[in-house]
Amino acid sequence: MERVVFLRWFRILALATGYFLSARILFLLPNEVGSSVWPPTGLSLATVLLFGEELWPGVLLGAWLVAMSSGLGPLASLIISLGSTLGNRVAVLTVGRYLKLNCALCRFGDVAALIVGGAFVSTLIPATVGEICILITGHGSLITELPFNAHRMPLDWFLWWLRDMMSVLVFTPVILVWSVPPRRRLQIRTMHSAALILLGIFSVLLVFDHLPGLSFLGPMRAYLLFPLFSLIAFRFGPRGTASLAFFVTIVGVLSTIYQRGPFLGHGLLESLMNLQVFIGILTITGLLMTAVISERRELEEKVSFLAEASRVLSLPGELSERFQTLMELCVPLLADWCWIDLVNEGHHVERIALSHSDRRMAELACRIRSGLPLQLDTPGGVHEVIRTGKSVLLNEVKEQDIVQIARELQVGDEAWQVGVRSVMITPISVRDKCLGALTFLSAQSGRKYSGDDLNFANELAGRVSGILKQAQLLREARVANRAKDDFLAALSHELRTPLNVILGWVQILRQEKLSEAETKSALDTLERNAAIQVNLINDLLDVSRIVAGKFRLDRKPLELSTVVRNAVDSHQMLAAQKRIELQLLSNVSGHVLADEYRLQQLMGNLITNAIKFTPEGGRVSVWVESERCRHRILVQDTGQGIEEQFLPIVFEAFRQEGGGASRSHGGLGLGLSIVRHIARLHGGEVTAQSEGKNRGSTFTLNLPGLMVRGMGTDHEGSLHHMIESDKAPESIHPGTLDGTRILLVDDSPDILFLVNHWLTLGGGKVSQARSADEALQLLKMRVFDVLLSDIGMPGVDGYQLIRKIRALPPSQGGNIPAAAITAYAREEEEKKALEAGFQLHIPKPIGGIALIQSVLKLRNLAGTAGDHPPKWFSDRQLSSL
Repeated sequence: MERVVFLRWFRILALATGYFLSARILFLLPNEVGSSVWPPTGLSLATVLLFGEELWPGVLLGAWLVAMSSGLGPLASLIISLGSTLGNRVAVLTVGRYLKLNCALCRFGDVAALIVGGAFVSTLIPATVGEICILITGHGSLITELPFNAHRMPLDWFLWWLRDMMSVLVFTPVILVWSVPPRRRLQIRTMHSAALILLGIFSVLLVFDHLPGLSFLGPMRAYLLFPLFSLIAFRFGPRGTASLAFFVTIVGVLSTIYQRGPFLGHGLLESLMNLQVFIGILTITGLLMTAVISERRELEEKVSFLAEASRVLSLPGELSERFQTLMELCVPLLADWCWIDLVNEGHHVERIALSHSDRRMAELACRIRSGLPLQLDTPGGVHEVIRTGKSVLLNEVKEQDIVQIARELQVGDEAWQVGVRSVMITPISVRDKCLGALTFLSAQSGRKYSGDDLNFANELAGRVSGILKQAQLLREARVANRAKDDFLAALSHELRTPLNVILGWVQILRQEKLSEAETKSALDTLERNAAIQVNLINDLLDVSRIVAGKFRLDRKPLELSTVVRNAVDSHQMLAAQKRIELQLLSNVSGHVLADEYRLQQLMGNLITNAIKFTPEGGRVSVWVESERCRHRILVQDTGQGIEEQFLPIVFEAFRQEGGGASRSHGGLGLGLSIVRHIARLHGGEVTAQSEGKNRGSTFTLNLPGLMVRGMGTDHEGSLHHMIESDKAPESIHPGTLDGTRILLVDDSPDILFLVNHWLTLGGGKVSQARSADEALQLLKMRVFDVLLSDIGMPGVDGYQLIRKIRALPPSQGGNIPAAAITAYAREEEEKKALEAGFQLHIPKPIGGIALIQSVLKLRNLAGTAGDHPPKWFSDRQLSSL
């Protein structure tokens, strides 16, 4: 803190000294020079803009000393010095604080602000206050040094305002632009630049008659300076223009004093006024022109820089290397010091790349950075930007801020060596999540960042975000690709294992004569492994429906206790095989609006999952709780439990704890994903809890309840009664079909043989057709009660066949009940079959009992249809009624 106070007072005294000395030098020249040129005003404004508003006492002290040395009393000197200080404060507040002046003067807005706020407006105050003070005290004019004359006061006021205004226009810009490094360095070592500088010097001397040749042009020769200013502006930018204006002012004033140049009038004062008005117009034109040119160049550089940044970021290699190259591009175009911070997997802030215009300062910056905290919850700075996702612009870093930073980081004087002047921090966001920040610091260049700079920094951060998004997508694609490979390996294993069992037992049955008990065991094994394959395929189809958004429900009022009891009862045999106790602890009555088939599937998956991961001798408990209009079903096991890190992803598809070739449990990891989707479609949710490994787990299903009155009434009229009266046979008995005439259409001889065997065994009369054309011929020759047809057949497929049949009159079988028996099992294919004219869609594989049940349903439909094809239903819809 002592260092800050010392520096502040040192600068205040230095400013006061410079103010006083520059004024005293003018007193050595003719009085008229001080009346038209007053460097202290421009010098003091530039100093305060560069080093801070707190230097205003230096202006007050310097102006008071000058006034005192002019013969004014202490009070009058204080009033005049207060006017000068007030004018300086107005200029600083307007131009510096509110308009955020960039000292490089490379933007049109900066130059316009300096001209209007600094030169035209603020200088009105000291002139007005000074003349009022002279009027009150009766002192002689401070401008012309003539005795007091009230009639001459307007002229004195104008001269006072003009000299201050010209001081701001000439001296302030040249100090500002040479105090900060330019974005584009002056190219003075080339022959073209050297020739242009010599041309400028030669032209100025020629205009002011220091060289012969142009005196015959009279005052018009002064306009030769305008094209010169244009050339300087294009070549050298703000530094060249401000320096040329300063040089013209010095040469012009000295020449006019010695009666040279194109602005000579009646007396020295008038000549200097003519000169100053011309220089003012010339300077304003040159500075504005330079600002427009600089802005155009800056825009071109930014576009070029963004293109180069995109090229660098798209290069092959590690991200850290590309980011380091990008940071090196940013210095010194955008900053003296810049870096990229990213949040790592441990949620700590990690420095990825850093660059500094000075290598020694870069090492110092790295040492300072090593003291910064890594925790993301650290207040302020980069951490705050990452947490909030909002950019930060600190236009000017005060010395107090540096002291505070040094104290917090415990880096001592090293913070002063960095010399930060202005800061920008922009977030790097991907998919609405902030992953890091891009930081730009201005130090030795003295550059103050503006809103335009922040917009450009945000644009650059957007390019970085795009690369991070690409890297994230690539990483996710690789993870997904590995997951796909793991899934395909698991799928191959899960499909090949039952196939191997099936093929093995078929070979045994074919080659060996087994006892009746062995044969029964073999058939049970074949049936069990075939069922395993069917379940795997059904799960895959359900997942594809979920992904495609085509998972549909056929909801109706259900008694929840019945569904739960049926699910528990149907899994008792599976639990008994592992000597697991499966118990229904409590089954509270309640109603839900649900798809019975899908709800049974949901419960079955939960119970099967619990049994799978529970060792022999364990226990699986199921109970139902009801509270108001919500029902909660809990499935609890005493199995291996779920690791804490796996709990958040336990319901994701293709996820299995301990997956891979060494996993101890089979399956594809689809069951729980299907459970969650079914639960959400019913307006519920399913959650999992576990206290850890070998501590068991509990799955909780929450479902909305349903207030139902009159349960047990007819849901679908006569159709419901008809279906309920036709119970599925427990086994195939001769006579079940009672001579039902069936037309069976399939291009596969094996399917024809198998289905014909089941239907004949059940008492049906079957006619077989190997193609659609053959089926149409049989329909013309005979009368059938039911049509069973495949879909995928060569030539005319099943869809075309049923459309042709529906086009026939009833006497030729146009209204025959029909079922599609097909391996096309997706919902869209079911819908397509029903729309084509089938009444049932039966996916393969299908057992004999289910096949006979479907034929019975179709036969009953035929009895209610009359002359029109009966209403169509999917097999799942019919079975659920």
